[in-house]
Amino acid sequence: MCKHIVMCRATPEKFERLDGGQIHAPAGGSSVTGLYTIGHSNHSLDGFLSLLSEHQIAVLVDVRSSPWSKFNPHFARPSLRAAVLGLGVNYFWAGKELGGLAPLATTNQLFQGRMKQVVGISQEQRLAMMCSEGNPKDCHRAYKLAAYLHRVDGPDVLHILRDGSAVDSREFEAQQSESWLHQDFGGTKT
Repeated sequence: MCKHIVMCRATPEKFERLDGGQIHAPAGGSSVTGLYTIGHSNHSLDGFLSLLSEHQIAVLVDVRSSPWSKFNPHFARPSLRAAVLGLGVNYFWAGKELGGLAPLATTNQLFQGRMKQVVGISQEQRLAMMCSEGNPKDCHRAYKLAAYLHRVDGPDVLHILRDGSAVDSREFEAQQSESWLHQDFGGTKT
């Protein structure tokens, strides 16, 4: 495993919701699977954790190049990691390869290797790639990471929005202009 990913084990049998209820993993210990994205935006910590619970996220992959927040210190990597582990959610940092400021093209082996890991984990547990922007239209997790998966026939991706709803990434991408895409796909975003 690459030394640049921080991996913390926590394999819960249940997810505790902030309202006191619980979401149990399916019988047999297996969890729900799937690949999501989420932006922490200016959520309160409780609000953000509630979104993770609502969508039964078991693994959070932090794809921020710089995993800190000057406006919301609860989203700095050590604080966030402790909070999500307390919720029973695994935490990884993959900003070196998948961050918005990472200089890696989608053709780079390090980028592709990390995306392959993300996809592999999402086939076993429900995973969300997290960045700071609330709107996926403004974030590389949509115009680069999800767009990359579309081009390599990867899994479906859902973007969790601020209000807790989720939108299919392929439909979302189809509504954007061509220039919105990452430069690797003919767009203008870097």
